[in-house]
Amino acid sequence: MFYHEPSSDELVGRSVVLEFGPKNEIHISKLGSQFIVSDTSFSNSKFPYFFDAFVEKDKAGSSYLYLLCKDNMIVFDNNMNCILFFSKQNQESKALLDHVKKYYHFDASKTKYKIEDLDEVDRSIYLSLQSQN
Repeated sequence: MFYHEPSSDELVGRSVVLEFGPKNEIHISKLGSQFIVSDTSFSNSKFPYFFDAFVEKDKAGSSYLYLLCKDNMIVFDNNMNCILFFSKQNQESKALLDHVKKYYHFDASKTKYKIEDLDEVDRSIYLSLQSQN
């Protein structure tokens, strides 16, 4: 996760540490050691849980936002399309999937349930984020 430490005059949890998306509409704010994700294009729609977040750029310069929450992982491309939903089929999975379906372009075929089904890059990022918890 790329972020700046809040200065003494910033309120922790309110300072935006990362913006993502074609219009920088995704705001990620730090609250303690976790991150809150909100989307300013939908009346500040907040994702239902705290996340660990990571931005990856490919060789072509495209950016991807990886969000890890309770062992579930959501991946967005720079156009804010959900290109992967890795579900651990736990209590949080349904709420996260409902949120993604409500606000973003999502194709159900992009849902994966086994780590073996992830490609090498996605698997590596997932395991890296998970090991930080």
